Amino acid sequence: LGLALSLPPVVTAWGWGIGIPAWLGLLTVAAAALVLLLPHAPRTALRLGPVALLCAPFPALLG
Repeated sequence: LGLALSLPPVVTAWGWGIGIPAWLGLLTVAAAALVLLLPHAPRTALRLGPVALLCAPFPALLG
């Protein structure tokens, strides 16, 4: 649900041509950061969940 709700603001800010690739790129960066963080600091990764929800709208504001 969160992923579905994160797409419209990015598409609104950057359009369909740039919005979807930028959205996929941001998802890739977030997933890579989580994969690298989980083996070393799993409790920190759990604490960053609410922070990630608060930061989610900011990429749409960059456009």
